[in-house]
Amino acid sequence: MKLKLILMLASLLLASAGLAHTGLAHSTPENGAQLQQSPASIELEFTAAVMLASLQLEDADGNHLELQFKPRPAANEMHRVDLPPLADGSYQVIWKALGADGHAVEGTIGFSLAATGS
Repeated sequence: MKLKLILMLASLLLASAGLAHTGLAHSTPENGAQLQQSPASIELEFTAAVMLASLQLEDADGNHLELQFKPRPAANEMHRVDLPPLADGSYQVIWKALGADGHAVEGTIGFSLAATGS
């Protein structure tokens, strides 16, 4: 009887793990980071391969900064976009992606820049 219960619980755990949606595992810069120099790029690492559909960078006034981002049909776990030199201030990265499971995921990452000596 215990063996049946253990097997049933194990199958439920495995089934629920298969239903989990893709999410952001790590970003550079990290959310809430306080940087002393302008980052060279934005890096987004996901828990599974995604197609990055949209990536925007806004300053504290809500102005969109020009990025060299173009959506690609290839799905990857890691996405990197180069940044222009940034002035001191607060920034927000706004991203949207499509997971292999067909679900859209989106999020924001905020960071600030205050160069030393400013």
